[in-house]
Amino acid sequence: MVRHRLHNTVTLGRFNDALQWARDINAVCKKRGWTEFSVMVPSFGVVNQFILEAEYPDHAAFFRENEAFQADSEAMSIYRHGVELVAHGTHPWDELEETAPLQLA
Repeated sequence: MVRHRLHNTVTLGRFNDALQWARDINAVCKKRGWTEFSVMVPSFGVVNQFILEAEYPDHAAFFRENEAFQADSEAMSIYRHGVELVAHGTHPWDELEETAPLQLA
């Protein structure tokens, strides 16, 4: 299993806009048959952290959907609107995690 997380710090007062942005991204994903994202927030820590998270069965599935997303003008147009939500002085970042093997040779 592979988990993709896109982290953002949202400008104070714009969190509801970020939630709408996530709904808009998921609407395109649903229409195209791609994996939809969950919105995650930390219980404690940096204020207004906003994490989009999606799980894929393997790396191939992630890269296939990621490439399709980046080649889709509607998806990228919506995605780019997220830039206006990012808190000044912060930068979005993403991570890709994979299931660890239960035992190594």
